[in-house]
Amino acid sequence: MHNSSVSLEPQPKNQAGRPQRWVISVFLIFALVMGFYALTAIEASHSNFAAVYDPSIREGRIAAQQEVLAGRADNAAKTYWTSTGIMLPLASKMSGAPEALYGENGIYDTLIYYSEMPKSHIATLSFHNLMGGLCMLFGAFQFWPAFRKRAPRWHRGFGMLYMVAAQVGMIAAMSYMVMTPLEKMYDTLTFTVGLWFLAIGVTLTLWLSIWHLWRKEYAQHQAYMALNYGLLLTAPFTRINWTWAANLFPNMPQGISNYVATAVLIPSCIFIGYALLCMNRWLQKERLTPNTKPTISPALQTAFTYTAIGLALLTITTQLWTALLQPGLAQSALAQQMLPATVIAHDTAVLGDGLSWSRLIHAISTLAAMLCGIRFLQITFLKPAAGSAIAARPWLAGLMVFALADGAVQLLWGWRYGAPSSATFAAGTPFLLNGSCSLLFALLLGWALRRGDQALAKEWGIFTMICVMALPAFYWVLAVLSVMPIADIYIQQGHAYRLGMYGGLFLCTAAVIYSAYGEVTQRRFAR
Repeated sequence: MHNSSVSLEPQPKNQAGRPQRWVISVFLIFALVMGFYALTAIEASHSNFAAVYDPSIREGRIAAQQEVLAGRADNAAKTYWTSTGIMLPLASKMSGAPEALYGENGIYDTLIYYSEMPKSHIATLSFHNLMGGLCMLFGAFQFWPAFRKRAPRWHRGFGMLYMVAAQVGMIAAMSYMVMTPLEKMYDTLTFTVGLWFLAIGVTLTLWLSIWHLWRKEYAQHQAYMALNYGLLLTAPFTRINWTWAANLFPNMPQGISNYVATAVLIPSCIFIGYALLCMNRWLQKERLTPNTKPTISPALQTAFTYTAIGLALLTITTQLWTALLQPGLAQSALAQQMLPATVIAHDTAVLGDGLSWSRLIHAISTLAAMLCGIRFLQITFLKPAAGSAIAARPWLAGLMVFALADGAVQLLWGWRYGAPSSATFAAGTPFLLNGSCSLLFALLLGWALRRGDQALAKEWGIFTMICVMALPAFYWVLAVLSVMPIADIYIQQGHAYRLGMYGGLFLCTAAVIYSAYGEVTQRRFAR
């Protein structure tokens, strides 16, 4: 939320015009991989749709599963290509553990169900796959500044095709979810909630990007398209995550290793969208004077700031109650109501039943980080004046230090929680993810402070605050779910626990939206 009254300290030298080759190389490799995935998704849509008029598709998929489970995977190769398309056989080869995909509680059971659904369901899902493939095929290169500059007509044509495919694909996805009973959805409640978040998020960011394009506010158009594309990346990265998770845990059923894959899915894709935004900013020229258009109205900026402060105060209250007064899941009535007993028992076995030294450090670091963050928000956004940038520096430095401590403790907890299982679900993965994100953005914040780049420090300060909030937000999600009509079977299957542990970093979407209007974006030309 840009505010031109806030003085900026001297900015680093402009690096546009001499981009590092490795950044372009990594981006091009990424774009090519997404293009390859797009072709497999389009091919998969054809294979799935064939089940509408060809009963042998279902028979071939069942036969392929039986061949793999009998240890004759090579004999099933022909059946692979005719009944499933290239995507799943390729994932099976890359994972090195085909039994995990094809065995009990594996993804292949869902693929068989896809061939048994009513024809309208098959057609809707296949159409969604086709539209998603088109988005991946034409999307990645849209973020390459050289392509936009040298081929503007192709950029606009691909962009129009992408926008239509993205919106139509999301309508198809929402239609499929409405038509399909929850128990028939892959991974039931957790996956369905994530899919609704993505469908709504893709739709909103798409239309916000169109609105800014219509207003010729190209920087904000690019920012929302980066977030939009990041959310759509959950489709290919679901498959990518399944593959590395199967390699990491080769002896586990795919349904269990999926706990790890889904734990990191949406946050990682949000951060990839943010990385695309950052890459575009970095590769563009810096303005001689900051651009003040579009600005967020003072009233809206104040409302956003008070919302952020309210979340910080809620984090403080949550930590005081759950980390100091009643530490541990075993002492939480909400956890007793919403979590399987195996999760609570594991938490007690690993971290103890009471205020251990690691819980104390985590509680103090979170409380201190939030207090520093609140003061930073007050100085920077509520009453900005000359010297605000200098006044905010010690509070940002404090936020950085305490976020580093919080991240280090969560990494320790993630290590001690261990590998996923049917009793502990993703186990230590959410702690490792939250801790890594806190450390990353705290280090970036420190780097910005050292360079004297107050605009970047503000942006990464907001990200750092949200990363520290992620673990206390676990209890917020549980509180919301506790008043919803969720069947007890889903609670016992750990869905409330997983949604609580996975959901905190979803708030980083708000930080990316701030970045769309922040001073770092405003001081760059959008080409």
